Amino acid sequence: MVVAVMAHLAPEHVARALDHSQAAWESAMYGLEAAVLWLAVGAMFSSVPVQAVAAYGAMEGAQRAACRLAFPMDRPPPKLNPGENLCDRASGMPASWASLMAASLVVMQLAGSRRT
Repeated sequence: MVVAVMAHLAPEHVARALDHSQAAWESAMYGLEAAVLWLAVGAMFSSVPVQAVAAYGAMEGAQRAACRLAFPMDRPPPKLNPGENLCDRASGMPASWASLMAASLVVMQLAGSRRT
């Protein structure tokens, strides 16, 4: 609840206090909010497909927040090349596969734990 409230009420205050871009803080806070909500969904269901989708969503949200925070928050993010995203630019390598890897790891972990 705290994360959801902060995501919707804090960006303008944080941006004003730090002389940053409100849009930059909204992007980071919405990513954090999405990650937390997806983690909650994954914790509520024992279904492997639901948990895999939740892991994917949580990783996407976390990447959105972290990769936006990797750039100065007082101006727009850098221009991206075609097919590139902020995480690719921030890490210097293709980071788009991290979410699929997180979902795959959840599936492998859950499938392995159910066999025993």
